[in-house]
Amino acid sequence: MKRPARSEASKEISRARANAHWADPAARAAHAEKTKERMADPQVRAIVSERTRAAMVRPDVRERVDNRSSDPAWRRRVSEGTKAAMSDAAVRQLISDRTKAGILAKAEREQAQLKCLEDAWASSSSSVKRRFLEIHLSGSETGGMTVASSK
Repeated sequence: MKRPARSEASKEISRARANAHWADPAARAAHAEKTKERMADPQVRAIVSERTRAAMVRPDVRERVDNRSSDPAWRRRVSEGTKAAMSDAAVRQLISDRTKAGILAKAEREQAQLKCLEDAWASSSSSVKRRFLEIHLSGSETGGMTVASSK
């Protein structure tokens, strides 16, 4: 059901109430806590991420973001917010833990790929190995290494 049209006076009263509400530090802190609780849910983060990616594809949104990020006042607010967040040891620890977890996951993926290559190399015949080395270690790229010395 659609709302009936509102008068300008009604809209102005609503704006004033909203401004008064958001000017109250306690109200802002309460909303921040609710947002933190919601964003702690991986499903909520996934939905937000998906919607952000979808929005960023749109040229009008991309242009607004690009224009905003070139604004010095906006960049200063972001910088101040980042400094405030990074002053909290818990935030720094969380970032550190997630970075370490990401690095470890990447290393594990690379190790699995190398294991597959190692298994393929071990099961290859000597003629296949020799041909591979001839192709990939020929000439000056080997630093003087010859195929015979690389067995």
